[in-house]
Formats: sequence, C-alpha cells, structure tokens
Amino acid sequence: MTSRRFIDVLNWGALVAPGVMACKDGSLLAGWEVAGIDTESMEPDALAGHLWHLGFALSRLSDGETVWSVFERRPWVPDSDPETTGHDALDALTLESRVMLAGEGATWSDRLLLFFCWMPGAPGPLVDTLAGFDEAMQAMESRLRSVFGLQRLMPDGPGVPCPFCGALAGLLGQSRNAPRFGEDDLPVGLDMLLGAEVVQSRRTGPLTLDRRAVAVLALEGLPVTYGIAPFERFQNLPCAFTWSTRYEALSAATARGIVRRRQRFWLQSSADLLANIGGESAGRRDLYGDAMAESLEPVLARLSRGDEGHGYHVSVFLLQGETRAALEPALALLRSAADDGHYGLREERVNAVPALMSALPGHTTVNSRRAVLRAQAMADLMPVRTIWRGHATCPSPRLPAGTPTLLEGRARTGEHVHVNLHNGDVGHTLLFGPTGAGKSVLLGRIAAAWLRYPDAQVIWFDRQRSSAHACAALGGTFIEPGVPGSSGIAPFARLGRLGASWGLSWLTALVEDGLGRPATPDEAAELRGAVESLEKVARPSLRNTWEYVQSRPLRQVLQAWFKGPNAGMFDADEADVGAALDAAALTVIETYSLFDAPPAVTMLSMDYVFAETDRRFDGRPTLVVLDEAWSFFAHPLWVERLRSWLKEGRKLNVAVLMATQSVADASRRTDLTADLLESCQTRLYLPNAEANTREMRPHYDVLSLSPAQIELIARIEPKRELYIVQPNGRRVISLPMGDAALSILGRTGADDSARALKLRAGDPDYWKEDFTNDTGIKLGAPQDAA
Repeated sequence: MTSRRFIDVLNWGALVAPGVMACKDGSLLAGWEVAGIDTESMEPDALAGHLWHLGFALSRLSDGETVWSVFERRPWVPDSDPETTGHDALDALTLESRVMLAGEGATWSDRLLLFFCWMPGAPGPLVDTLAGFDEAMQAMESRLRSVFGLQRLMPDGPGVPCPFCGALAGLLGQSRNAPRFGEDDLPVGLDMLLGAEVVQSRRTGPLTLDRRAVAVLALEGLPVTYGIAPFERFQNLPCAFTWSTRYEALSAATARGIVRRRQRFWLQSSADLLANIGGESAGRRDLYGDAMAESLEPVLARLSRGDEGHGYHVSVFLLQGETRAALEPALALLRSAADDGHYGLREERVNAVPALMSALPGHTTVNSRRAVLRAQAMADLMPVRTIWRGHATCPSPRLPAGTPTLLEGRARTGEHVHVNLHNGDVGHTLLFGPTGAGKSVLLGRIAAAWLRYPDAQVIWFDRQRSSAHACAALGGTFIEPGVPGSSGIAPFARLGRLGASWGLSWLTALVEDGLGRPATPDEAAELRGAVESLEKVARPSLRNTWEYVQSRPLRQVLQAWFKGPNAGMFDADEADVGAALDAAALTVIETYSLFDAPPAVTMLSMDYVFAETDRRFDGRPTLVVLDEAWSFFAHPLWVERLRSWLKEGRKLNVAVLMATQSVADASRRTDLTADLLESCQTRLYLPNAEANTREMRPHYDVLSLSPAQIELIARIEPKRELYIVQPNGRRVISLPMGDAALSILGRTGADDSARALKLRAGDPDYWKEDFTNDTGIKLGAPQDAA
C-alpha cells in the first residue's frame, strides 16, 4: 500500500470540538486516559465484580457505538537527570538508582486508553450531532466510572500539545509527537497530519510504517472457558508493544439476525448434500454442525430476554522496530505467552492492513478475525489493568511545589513507580519486616533520600548501632546518650532551652518514680519552687534541686541520683544532646544502652531526648525514624509524646517512620495499633515467608490486610521487594540498589558498626576507601564531616 492510499483510507478527519474528532464516515470519536483495575492484591471475587460492572456497561451500548481499549507499553525514559546535591554519598545513591532504572529493557511505562466512536442515526446540523454525541459519552462515562478512573484527552488550551491527537498519532509511531493547535488554526486534514507512510511491498509481505518494521498480530481461537482476566499475562511482558481491542456493539435485533444466520449456516453445513439432491428427507448428518447450531440456542434466548449485549470483538497487537530482526524477541515473548494460555496468535500478512486499521480508533472496517462475543466476555478479554504509579512529585503542600518524588522504584511487572511517604501533608509511615528482611538498609535508603529535600533533617533512633556506617557516609552525627565517652544526660543544664514547664514535668516524673506514688500538693509546690530557683542558676543541675527542697522524702529520692550506683547519670557536664542535634542534618541516637538500663533511667533519659527532639521541629522537612518502634511504647510518657508527634507533627512538616521486626508486637497492643494505622497512611511490608501461616496470619489480620495481601507478602522476593500500601494505591515494588547502595547502607552488622565508630574517630571520610573497593569508583575530594 502506498502512502497516498493509506491516507485515503484513514478515517480521521477534523477536530470539531475540544477532544472530539469528526471522522470521514460521519462518526464522532473521543478518548480518555484510564486508571484501570489494579489487580495485583485484589481478591478474586472483587475483581470478578469489577469485570461484571464493566460487562454491564458494555451491554448498554448499541448499533453505531464502538469502543477501543488500547494498552501501550513503552520503555521508561526519565524526564531529566537527577539534581546533584554536592554530597558524595547522596549523589552516588541517586545516580546509581537512576542508571539501574534507565537501563535498556529494565523499566517500562504503561498507559491504558479508551476511545469511543459514535455514528449518528441520521445526518443533521453539527450542533445537534455534537449534542447527541455528548449525551452518549456521558451515559457511557457514568456507567464506566464505577470501574475506571477516566480523564478526557483534551488540550489544556491553545498552543499546547493535543493529547487526543498525540494518542492517535502514537499508535502509528512510538516517537510521534502530539500536534499543537493555536487559536486561529483550523484542525482539519488529520489524516495527513497524523497518518504515516505504510508500505507493503507484496500482498503476503511484511508491513513497514514510516520505514520502520511493523508486525500486526491478531488473537484468534478465543478460549471457551477461562479464568479471571486471562489475557493479563500479556501486560507483564518485558517488551514494547501496543495492544488494541475493539468492541463494535450490536443491538439485540442486529445480533439476533447475525446469530440466526450463523445457526442456519451450521444446520445447512451439517446436512447430507447427496440425500438432499436425491430428494430423500433424511441422510447422514454432521453431528458437529448440529451441535454447533444447538449451542446457539442459549445465545438467542439471552438476546430475547435482553440479559446481555453482544458485539464484534477484534484484538490486535502492534510491534514496531528499526528492523524485522529487532522485532523477533518481542514476537517470541508474545507467542510464548499466547501458547502458555492456549490462545491463538496469528501474524497477519494478507490481512495486515485491515487488521492494522481495526486497531486504530475510529475505524469500524470489517476484519476477517472479528467474532461475535457477549459483552461480559469482552470485559474479561480486553486490557483493563493499570498499576498505581504514585505521585511524580512530593504531594506534601509543605514542601516547595515540584519537589521530586522521594524515591523511584520498579513494580514487579516492570513499570516505573514513584515512591513517597506523604499522602497530602501526612508522611507518617509504618514499616513491618522480620529479621534479615533488609529493614536497616531500607531505613537508610529512605533517610538518604529524605536528606535531598530542601533544608531537610533526619533524626534516627537506632538500635544496636546498625546505622553507624551509613551515618558516617551521609555526614551525620552519631551519639549514645548515657554512654561514657559519647554523650551523657544533663537535662537541667539545658533548662533555659527546654523551659521550666518541661523541667517541672520531668522532675515530677523522677520523684514520683522514686516515691512509688504521686507527689502530694505540698511536695508538688516544693518541686515547682525548686525549678523556679534553678532558672536563676548559671548552670543548673539535678544536684541543685536537692538544695532547694526541704521535704525529707524528696531529698532522699533526689540524693539517690548523685550518690550510689546512678550517681552523675543526669549531671554529665559534657552532655549536650541538643547541640548534637543542631550539628548535622542527620543525627543518629543509639538507644540500645539506654533501653538496657534500669527502667527509671530509660524512662527519664528518653523523655529528655524526646524533648530535645521536639525542639528541632521548626518547620523544616523532618523525618523521625524509630527502629524497633514498639519498644518506645513501653511507658505512658513516651506514648503521649509519640501521639503528639503523630497528631501535630504534620503541621510542623514532621513525618514519623516507625519500624518493627515483629508484627506480633502490633497485634498485642490493638488499641495502640488502631491509632497508629489511622495516623500512618503509608505502610511498608517487607517479605515474610511465614505471613500466611496459621501462627502469623492473625497478626497480619490486625493490620487490616486482606487474605490476598497477606499471600502477596508471603510470596514477594526477600531483600529485593517490598509491599507499599497507601490510601490511593498499593503495589509490590523494588528499589534499585547496587554496589554503591550496599557499600554505603549495607554494612549493618555489629562488626561493621564497631569498625565504623572506631575509624570515623580518626578519619571521617574513611568510608570512601571502602566505597572505592566495593564499586571501583573513586569519589571526589573529602567532604567536611559534622
């Protein structure tokens, strides 16, 4: 076929309204981008319900109404290079992630489109025709919105790319750009503007499209019985293709006539021709033909009852490449997928051009492969799946508009995914993962990504020093409150910074723990007076309070903290946790020693550390990481503090990331877990092969996970994949991490951490030599360490 002839038969005409095309045969065409059904963690019954509603919507269509469902899979191409921060470790992590995602055949970008073509009953004024088309579109949209999210393909204004025309042009060339129309432009001649040079050198030869090789494949031999969404396997293939499924609706009367003609064909073909010629009333009949004719009786009964609509179904795959050889790997994948599902997949040659035309919206030309199907069968066999891809930018209004997404990942089906902790301005997150599932590395990757936000800070409460090496590489400060030689505790030395109100609350908690009872009104008054007096002291200490109280029980309790085994615990002269928090954008606070201390020491020390942390909530993007978070809920004082962070933190641009390795911890405190699930709209689940066992499943049930989701968590790949759940979507993803990420974040063992703390004391940039040994990459000049 020559270029001229193809343009002649192309049915695209002119835009007669925004996003509406008048075709040459008098029909009107419009399109939508579709947010389809995310089937990954959906219960089978729920999916079947969605497909039933889709089949019902298609059943309402009639003669002159045609729908195309078009699925496009293309290689993912980043919009731009990631911005550099000047920080060696942060930039190395980001660059490695981008390179791994952008590798050839590594990551894909999918799009699901829907087109609707309507043929008016009779010619009339354009205004009336558009009104009728608009009414038909609204009726179809209202029925489909229970299944899909629909976004009309319409330009935002004059002079901007037309997404509707761009989508049509993209079917004939993966690199074709959307045209732009100005206010004074007349958008006519779209066959010439959007068409392509289609050539077939001989009738049985291959097609070329704009001098590129193209393969047209038609699905045939559709299965009589099948499971739910049997063709979804095609949407997982690691190759670029376009899959177009056309449904040309038929009225009951039209469909009944077609079925009866088909029934007569089978009856006639089963008769004994020689017996009929000889005038005999009987003869040997073809039992298969009789059985086929009989099988059409239920179809006629359904049509008579009006239970379900019918229409012509055509399903076509389009592959494009520079050469025929370049198409072979994709052809092999498609054929293999079809064979696995016991479907027929024919590469068209003689029928190539009609098949190509039937794949293009607006063309209802006859295709010899078309078959009459029930509307419900069409719903089952058309591409309906899209995945939740997340927000391309951070959705929090408290960060600058256009702030890049926190992380980029890949779905297990290959699609590019944006990962953010925020849902709106709420970034609180729960992370569940058993020992050895990669929790520490994931926390480090999230913290590193957070530090790329403008003026961001991370405060990380660690356990057993697992983040010591990552902290050094990221230029953070590592402190161990209460451990000699690191950072002690001196709450009253910072009374002027933390305030007398907090000082009185902390002192009261200390005294009441020692007394084993609440303070009396007289004792409370003495404590209040002591704190007021401390405000006048140049460097107040806990020992000073003993000098300002007269009550014998109070003096005995206070004296125990500067005489005896706990002497000096809260009067460490060198201690200044607040200064450590001020020193760097990342501060890691090791809590293992504190939690291993006597309960009173742990409770009072952590209350002070939390107060210093509170002081850092000044509106900057702040991430608070709590490793082994449920251990922080052991005391009512901490619970109230954390509740306040979850409730009020979003107003101060604070996100709390709570991680635990034991899902059982959550199920034991169901009252607390319910509050956390309400506050933490983002939840991350690491693989757990035992999630679906009799012992573990009840614990996951408490987290409001469905059986399908629990099964998913049990089957995802350890140390490579995680399951993210947010109000707007859910997805199994992997975060690309190579040698650079493992060098910076993967040294989490006890020996690695001890080595990190020892080497860093002499050389803050010691980690760069490790990085070079691990990756073969030599980083730039040494950075200043905090």
